[in-house]
Amino acid sequence: MGIAKFKLKWREVGGALRRLYKNPDDLEAAFVLFNWLSSASVRKQYDVFRRTPLGSRVIVGRESLVNVLDDVDRLRAMPAGSLGNEYSKFLVETGRSTAQFAGDTKGKGEKPSESGFNTYIKWYRDQHDLTHTVTGYERNPFGEVVLLWFLHGNFANLGIIAMTIPMTITHARKKGWGVFGASFEAYWHGKKSEWLAGIDWPVLLDRPLEIVQQSIGVRQPTRYKALMTRLRAAKENAK
Repeated sequence: MGIAKFKLKWREVGGALRRLYKNPDDLEAAFVLFNWLSSASVRKQYDVFRRTPLGSRVIVGRESLVNVLDDVDRLRAMPAGSLGNEYSKFLVETGRSTAQFAGDTKGKGEKPSESGFNTYIKWYRDQHDLTHTVTGYERNPFGEVVLLWFLHGNFANLGIIAMTIPMTITHARKKGWGVFGASFEAYWHGKKSEWLAGIDWPVLLDRPLEIVQQSIGVRQPTRYKALMTRLRAAKENAK
């Protein structure tokens, strides 16, 4: 990397950090940090993934999770309490879809000349909303931040930690010290669970969510839930 490009990189990184301190929901700033600082970690993850039976199958077959995770009717028909059934509720309640998330993040982190690498990026990206259901972190701005702490613990990523620190501090200013406890708990839980990117999610969709969580070592986010309960009660009392 030349000096000019190096200076440009850190100028953009510094600007993105300042923007995230002001607004933790600034998705563009978050991706600036992720794209500049995550390349080594993501490449390492890809190298691990492609050497697994699942990764080899996914990359050779260019498999995608989009159609599987967006088939709401099929997911709804799965047993009550199953991962797929619970995820279908998430899709309906949030009005989101895997295809929509894929569109919002299209091209982020991809390498035009590397089809295998791009297949992995899409596989990892497209399971994002499903991980909300698996981990118990809601699809709201703070839930996103805590999930990022979980993912950083799950597989260390400099880009994620660079995004998450300013976001966490900004949320703590509004929500109190409990934000740090919930964040550390998420990081620790991510560290103790199986690597989420390497899980064959389609075969687990019809299994009970609790069994799936136990089988991959995902613990209940007790500090996060306690904090959210307190915050909602305080908001209700303030009315």
